[in-house]
Amino acid sequence: MVAALTTPAGTLYSELEQMRRPLTRTPGTAMKGALQRVEDIAVFGLGGLKLEQIPPNRLSVLALYGLGTKAPKLEQTAEPKRAAILTAVIRQLEAKAIGDALDLFEILMATRLISTAKRSTDKQRLLLCRGWRRRHE
Repeated sequence: MVAALTTPAGTLYSELEQMRRPLTRTPGTAMKGALQRVEDIAVFGLGGLKLEQIPPNRLSVLALYGLGTKAPKLEQTAEPKRAAILTAVIRQLEAKAIGDALDLFEILMATRLISTAKRSTDKQRLLLCRGWRRRHE
């Protein structure tokens, strides 16, 4: 997790900064990116970590602090606190990335699949209606 705080050569942002940024492209091209973002965050393996002993509001406060703090400052934080902050941040980012991917999937289903099916059904109804009119004229 600590390696996510460093900025790789040739990039402007740390890995953590890149994970914080949601996708802003159109739904068709963004689905692949959204799933890749989920996979990149899931690599840390913190989704299955059992944190029932920690109050949810404490995790939320740690995540908010970590999301609002720049990576170099988090890198300078003392170790037990840094691990707790990064764990909360990664868990929060993973939940957000999964939610974003599901929202995007819902949009894709509504615009691409359901709308196409509705147009096809409307076209069939129109053809049936025209055929009925011709027979009864």
